[in-house]
Amino acid sequence: MRRSPDRAGRRSRGWARALRKIGTEVDEGAYAPQKNIRFDKWANEWRAALECKENTADSYVSTLDYARRAFGEKSVRRLSSEDVTRMGALMREAKLAASTRAKHLRVLGACLNSAIQHGYAAKNPVKQLPKSEKPRPEKKEAAYFENDELPKLFASIPGGVYRSLFLTALMTGMRQGELAALTWRDVDLIGGVARVRSNYTARRLSRPKGDKRRDVDLTPEVVDLLGEWWGECGSPEDAKLVFPGGGKEGYLCTSTITQRQLYPAMTRAGIPREGPTGEKRTFHSFRHTFAKSALERGATGDVAQPPPRPLDAQGDDGHLRALGAQRAKAAGQDDGWRVHVSRTNCRARDWYERYGFEASPTDPLHLMLLMKELRKFVEKS
Repeated sequence: MRRSPDRAGRRSRGWARALRKIGTEVDEGAYAPQKNIRFDKWANEWRAALECKENTADSYVSTLDYARRAFGEKSVRRLSSEDVTRMGALMREAKLAASTRAKHLRVLGACLNSAIQHGYAAKNPVKQLPKSEKPRPEKKEAAYFENDELPKLFASIPGGVYRSLFLTALMTGMRQGELAALTWRDVDLIGGVARVRSNYTARRLSRPKGDKRRDVDLTPEVVDLLGEWWGECGSPEDAKLVFPGGGKEGYLCTSTITQRQLYPAMTRAGIPREGPTGEKRTFHSFRHTFAKSALERGATGDVAQPPPRPLDAQGDDGHLRALGAQRAKAAGQDDGWRVHVSRTNCRARDWYERYGFEASPTDPLHLMLLMKELRKFVEKS
């Protein structure tokens, strides 16, 4: 079969352009021949050079293992979309979920992008893979606990470190690794705040997820809970862990928390692993439940925490003034907004009512105030 003259001509012109480009780079002293390296060697070099947490680097090992099996002894510059397709077939044979396969391809894509930057390849075969051949993961729904399940669950959990841990997770939305790494130095019971500065997962202490340190506001209920737990622990020093474990390093074991404590407690309470959304519930379900409860209370970004400390009869309106300035700025000229205060206690409720907050018809501890009234208070101040 003879080639089309037009097609052959286009190829010739393309080769000529590429040759002229190389000639120009040679004349300018910028030409560098493409380096050659086998994928298995490059995979090791790439992973060793990563500036990330050890846990993150370790999670890439399985991706690179699948790629080694699929690519064999091929050099990086010789890889094609067919090789990536072969890797996808291996993952399907292993019955990996679509979301897991998609994650592996993202990691491989990052590895090959780096190879291009280092001069080992000219193209990334992952990007050349047709969209129809890429995994299409289904978005998972949150696996939370129902409101009527929580009393049953905690009735089946005896007092001690695990009960305190689960309650704190439920009432703050903090992650398991963040709570496992929390020390008493990070907890300010007077100021009503917990400072997330570390994360303990896979037996390693590292930075928080996303390298984002943050402060978590503690409601009066959580302050009381942690205050009582501090006393039960014998008034430990600031450097001690809030939720100590029995391991060599003193941290709680991840598998013990779930396999030996949470899941057996769910069984005793008659609560199935599979939640109302069809997803299996884990420790992270406390975080999902916290978010669900916040939405049910109307916490859509305009909910303020009550004052972190008890107030005397005179009160301190600095908290309300700061709240008013912040919410007035967010509302702009809209006087129809309401400021909500929820999950407070009776003493704090009385303090807010002195400034015109009114109780919700459905919840006496959920208080509301029109934005225009709060704006008047700020202007007077």
